[in-house]
Amino acid sequence: MATGRPGDREPETAIPDRSLVLTDDARFAEELAETARARRGRLYCTDPACPSSLATVVTEVNERSFAGQGQLARHLRVISNGADSRDWPQPPPDRTRRLGELAFLAMKNHTDLLTTTATVGVLVVDGFVDASPSPYGSLVTALLKSFMWDQHQRPYISVVTDAPELFAGLDEFGREHGFRTPFWRRDIPTAYYRAGTRHFPRLVPDPMPSCSSPLADGSVIVASGGARGITAAVLRELARQVRATFYLLGSTDLSQLPTEILEDSDEQLARRKRAVISQARQKDPNSRVAEVARKFDQWERARETRATIDRLAAIAGEDSVHYIACDVTDPDAVRRAATQVLADGRP
Repeated sequence: MATGRPGDREPETAIPDRSLVLTDDARFAEELAETARARRGRLYCTDPACPSSLATVVTEVNERSFAGQGQLARHLRVISNGADSRDWPQPPPDRTRRLGELAFLAMKNHTDLLTTTATVGVLVVDGFVDASPSPYGSLVTALLKSFMWDQHQRPYISVVTDAPELFAGLDEFGREHGFRTPFWRRDIPTAYYRAGTRHFPRLVPDPMPSCSSPLADGSVIVASGGARGITAAVLRELARQVRATFYLLGSTDLSQLPTEILEDSDEQLARRKRAVISQARQKDPNSRVAEVARKFDQWERARETRATIDRLAAIAGEDSVHYIACDVTDPDAVRRAATQVLADGRP
């Protein structure tokens, strides 16, 4: 863990205007209700003890949970009471489990949260058990971390605090926006506050232990999701250890990636994105920026996939790396991919 000091910027309001606020605690909902109304936000609570006059009470999460809520959400705040983690290793309460599911659904359904001006944040209050972060709180902080790694450069942040009161935690959450290192550029977007002192984790290299590989030269490796993330890193390490043939299965169809997008630098792609959004607004002031942003997000993922293939080919050789666009949830698509591998004479 490392510590930090506040930067020069003023802390951002913890609950900004037009926020979608989700909580798993009826007491928190009561304390948040007035703020949410004053800032034109929407408040949801997964605690059945919460009065419906304060918030929309969600006792079952499904596609209808946000039905009829047409107002755009500019920001998302997920606020959990970590006190129940003292019951660990018992399963988390249903209201906490539902909070994680509701947060996932909010990210899925509210595409306006994918714009570069939106912010997404998690706060776990009373979130430590014997000096360790709340296991139950990880249901929402881990979700945020996954979104951050998938949606690069998005302003996502989570705070876990030992403060037992909501507004003390909100104060720390707001102050977290004042640090010099932008929170969405950290390896892990979570800050931990204990007794008022801020800590945040850092990833450091840890060399892999030397051991004999279970694979022999000439092996065929078929990897699902191998074009991005941790799987891609594992494949590169395997390529350094054995001479193998690699088949990467991914959902991205690289043939749909425009050549100019592939050749752009990151800075050029960012400028192109801004220009396209500006043109869309000029043609139609009511156009949804999120739809344009989503297309560029797909291209960014395709660029990452292409870069992964190139890095792996640089180690294993171009003839030893193959990419197959395949939806692994589709049995027919998986059978077609397997047929292609077998048709190549491998294994």
